Amino acid sequence: MAAPSSTELRIASSIRPTQMNSTDQVAMVADQLLDQNTMAADELHDQITLAPELRGLA
Repeated sequence: MAAPSSTELRIASSIRPTQMNSTDQVAMVADQLLDQNTMAADELHDQITLAPELRGLA
């Protein structure tokens, strides 16, 4: 019997999603929050860094 193709595996995984335990769920949410906070901090840093230049252009 041939091994299932990648398409067959994708279909099977969409039909029968893997169960995440609570630790995995907490880790996933923590990663998402960390990513959001990092992006917000980067944006704030850019605004603070660019603010003097923008004031000079106004």
